Formats: sequence, structure tokens, C-alpha cells
Amino acid sequence: MNNEARAMTEATQENWQTLLKAMRVPPDPAELSGAKAALERAEAARAEASKQYEAARSTHAATPAGQAPAISHSQLDALAEALRATEVEERKAAEGKAAIEREHRERVRDQLNDVMGRYTESLTRRFGQEVDDLKTFLALSVTLQSKAKAAGFRLDEPIIVMVPHILGHLNAAQACFAAAKPKRGKA
Repeated sequence: MNNEARAMTEATQENWQTLLKAMRVPPDPAELSGAKAALERAEAARAEASKQYEAARSTHAATPAGQAPAISHSQLDALAEALRATEVEERKAAEGKAAIEREHRERVRDQLNDVMGRYTESLTRRFGQEVDDLKTFLALSVTLQSKAKAAGFRLDEPIIVMVPHILGHLNAAQACFAAAKPKRGKA
């Protein structure tokens, strides 16, 4: 049996701590805090541009007929264009933050899948043959029970009655391990 398989699967406090450390989710990357700050600045700039535009629009709309407007159409258009520019910057900042978060999640997912894949492989290497041997032994027990019953003997050993159920659970557990095995190298 290989040492990594034994080390990853031996039920000792040190080995469990090692596995738990390997399963640790790393903190958010530093670039994410920069992206969050950029998004907050872009949101604040858009809010300020929106406030200025709405104030100018209200002032322009409140100008009595026949009087010269306090805010010209070209000034109002310039404020509207500035508002659109801040909305574009806000969207770019939000997309940048989302991209960094997505890349971080993918890296963490791949890291955790790698650790769990190695752990599952270690379990299989370490206990796979023992489980197969146990299944063989249990199947022989079922055969023994059948032959004893056919010969008119009743076996009083309680484990004999539970063997078919135990076999079913072992088969189900092996099927779960096989189905849940992480696919290495796939996103």
C-alpha cells in the first residue's frame, strides 16, 4: 500500500488535521478588494451624476415660459452624457469584480476537487481490496446459509441474517464512490 494512501486515510488526529487544512477555502484575493473599491467609486460617481442631472432637469423644467432658461439644452445634454458615461464605468467595474470572483471560485473549486479526488483515490487504494475481500466473505456466508437451510439446519448466528443487507449497502457505497469520483482536469 502506498504511503500517501495510508497517510490520507489513517484515522489519526494529525492526518485529519492535514486533510482539513488541504480542504481550507482560501481567502478572497487582494485584487478583489480593489475591484470592490472601484465599483463603490463608480456607483458613487453615477449617483452624483444622476443627482446633478435630475437637479438640472428640474431647474430647466421649472423655467417659466418666455424667460431665458437657467440651464441650456446643451448643458442638460452634457450632464446626460456624463451620467451615461458613469453608468458605463459602473457596469465595467461590476463586470470586472464579477470576473475576479468567478476566477477565484473556479480556482478554489479546482483545488478542492483535486484534494477530494486524491482522498477518494487514497480510500480506494487503501480499502478497495479489503472491501472486495469482505464482499467475497459475505457472499460465501450467504452460500453457507443457503446450503445449511437446504440441509434442514437453522443457523442461529445473527450476522448471517444481516449479510444480504450488508452486501447491499457495500454495493451501494461502492457505486456512490464510483459515481461521485471527481473528474480531474474538467471545469
